[in-house]
Amino acid sequence: MPFWTLATAQRFKLLKSAVHSHGITSQRGSPLTVERNAGLIVEVTDGDTVGFQRNLSFDLAKNAVVRLTYAMAAGLRARDVTALGITRGNLGSEAMLDTWGVTEGNWPGASE
Repeated sequence: MPFWTLATAQRFKLLKSAVHSHGITSQRGSPLTVERNAGLIVEVTDGDTVGFQRNLSFDLAKNAVVRLTYAMAAGLRARDVTALGITRGNLGSEAMLDTWGVTEGNWPGASE
């Protein structure tokens, strides 16, 4: 669906649910590591590509979490706190399986 046809309310709902939770968690959790001058914060993402992902809202949400991780790493470095991001790759959910036509019969070679 072209980005200019997406309803504004729907776009903001996606961004809120996908980005705000990471922002709130990092804001509330970071002081615990800062107080100790030590720690590790791990952001779990599901996008590690610089390429465009699906649609504008989805792409913004996924990249916002990556940028949050960079910002935390930069801001916490002086406190000996490490922030890093990891991605788990594709998730084998029912929706993903349906979207890509993956079945039990073709699962082993479906991601190649």
